[in-house]
Amino acid sequence: MKTKLARSQTDRVISGVCSGLGAYLGIEAVWVRLFFVLMALADGFGVLAYLILWIVMPEAGRQEAAVGQVIESNVQEMAGRAQEAAHGIGEAVRNGSNRQAGIIFGSALIFLGVIFLLDNLHLFAWLSFGNLWPLVLILGGLALLISRVRGE
Repeated sequence: MKTKLARSQTDRVISGVCSGLGAYLGIEAVWVRLFFVLMALADGFGVLAYLILWIVMPEAGRQEAAVGQVIESNVQEMAGRAQEAAHGIGEAVRNGSNRQAGIIFGSALIFLGVIFLLDNLHLFAWLSFGNLWPLVLILGGLALLISRVRGE
């Protein structure tokens, strides 16, 4: 009997999409996760595909539910998770916890925003995110290593 496509309830990192796809395809979930990460870094398609699959894939044990019920339930789950994340970020900002991480994260967002803006305005033809993201990863890794070595 062929396994039905469904999100895993037990092996989850975010919502169980990759584990469900791995079980359906008969491969390890880590390979599916790696695929989505690479697709997200390459052109952003991985994020869009993951979100669509999260919306339309039923949870394991609910494959027989009506499509409308599955989508409504999954969208409510996504909204709840987004609210929890926003609440957690708000608490961290209000409490001032991990202030340096917030400064680094905020600086990274500003940096990436400037890069995307310059790329969209075509001010620097040589500047493209495809060429820049490895440098961003290297600089981020160096910043983390330096902060750990300093004991911060």
